[in-house]
Amino acid sequence: MPTAPTGTLTSSLQHETSHQWWGDIVSWRSYRDQWLSEGFAQYSGILYTGLRSGPQSRDDLITEARESLSKPPVTLNGFGKGKLFEVGPIILGHRLNTTKTFGAYQALIYNKGALVLRMLPFPFDGS
Repeated sequence: MPTAPTGTLTSSLQHETSHQWWGDIVSWRSYRDQWLSEGFAQYSGILYTGLRSGPQSRDDLITEARESLSKPPVTLNGFGKGKLFEVGPIILGHRLNTTKTFGAYQALIYNKGALVLRMLPFPFDGS
């Protein structure tokens, strides 16, 4: 694969490539499980970006994912109240997007899904 100009582009390409496993071969049972395939694909893209472009690129993408959850939801009239991570649980899938919460689906299913998967090893790392 040619070198991408930004970590985000590399991560996006790898996200879609990883769907050959997460989401195609290992599929979800219902829309409530969609965060697993999208979270794994997003996190796989972030990890590959770190291997390809260096740990700083990986860390930048993790920071972007975290920051996206702290933004207010977009509404028909501008920005709503609160933060995207307060909209609802990731198991709501597409139902997270409403006229009061545009963008919640993307931020929660993809970014929060990836961050949940990133947290899994921490309780077991022994430090």
